Amino acid sequence: MEWWEKAREEFPVTRKLIYMNIAFGNSMPERVLDEMLAFYRSVQMDGPARDHWKGRVEAARRKVARLLGATPGEIAFTKNTSDGINIAATGIEFRAGDNVVLNDLVHPSNREPWLNQRARGVEVRVAWSRDHYLHQKDVFELVDSRTKVISLSHLEYTTGARNDLAAYADFCRRNEILLVVDGMQSVGVLACNLRDLGVHLFAAGGHKALFGPHGLGVLFCSRDVIERVRPSFVGPSEAVEVRWDRESEATFSVDPRDARKFEYGNLNVGAIVAIDAGAEFILELGIQNIEKRVLELSGRLHDGLVRAGATVISPRENRRRAGIVILRQPNSAGLFAFLKQNGVCASLMADNILRLSPHFYNTIEEVDRVVDLVGEFVR
Repeated sequence: MEWWEKAREEFPVTRKLIYMNIAFGNSMPERVLDEMLAFYRSVQMDGPARDHWKGRVEAARRKVARLLGATPGEIAFTKNTSDGINIAATGIEFRAGDNVVLNDLVHPSNREPWLNQRARGVEVRVAWSRDHYLHQKDVFELVDSRTKVISLSHLEYTTGARNDLAAYADFCRRNEILLVVDGMQSVGVLACNLRDLGVHLFAAGGHKALFGPHGLGVLFCSRDVIERVRPSFVGPSEAVEVRWDRESEATFSVDPRDARKFEYGNLNVGAIVAIDAGAEFILELGIQNIEKRVLELSGRLHDGLVRAGATVISPRENRRRAGIVILRQPNSAGLFAFLKQNGVCASLMADNILRLSPHFYNTIEEVDRVVDLVGEFVR
């Protein structure tokens, strides 16, 4: 039995649907759901046990760090991708007249936190994509001496295109610019060592290929820049210390080099337990194995759809993509409904975009079945 066949057994949805929608959200693996339910049952029967919770949280932090090529001190748990990007946008020091370079393909999670900084006098510049792809030249041409941040997606959610993080990081390093990345579509899909790549901040939610629930995210903040990112909100945290005395009333300090400074108050421990189990599952399977399998399946899907007469706008070269395959048809809504009637779970998006996103648990037979269905509809 192949490794992915055994892993497929963790996903009951595969017995009901052809599930090609990981880019929207996961169908949680059995082992992850079991771990999360066991946590809540322990709370139900035994009450809170915060010392034990702390151990689970730090175990999850270590596993996420290992998956991302980071150290535990560079990982914070957040609510979602938007939360992580907001931490970056509000924590970086700006002066009136500084600018941030975005592009038209970014998700709202990586757009609106930066637009909100206009109130601080920050200019937001937009590089426009061409042929469904963001060209580095168009981004770099917008940079000047007042550029503080380039923010982009690792994988574009509406085109499936992969941006070359190493090239952007090299440019940012040479120009003393911070590189902030929305990693929602790549985390758990692509092997990436964020420190080797030179990324400064990387935000993602846990509800897709990390196999966790909604409402929990992760933020990587490189130790090279972490002291430059100030937490906008603080509360009880492992990185915060408060001491009371009668003369000064309170001494307050925050460890500037610990990513836990971005966490405050009670954490979503049940969701962190799920992320712990999800990250462990990924590490057991091997992220390189997952990436290779996803590229094989999505490449076969892309080629088959083109032969079937569909209009595929996502890139085909392996280095420029991952698992997202985008169709733009005159009647994408009709095609979406047809696929749904035939047991295929996909995403219908704006501008006549239909998104298929297979993951390692899909089979060659499922890919070919989807190609046949699309061909039948197109004809």
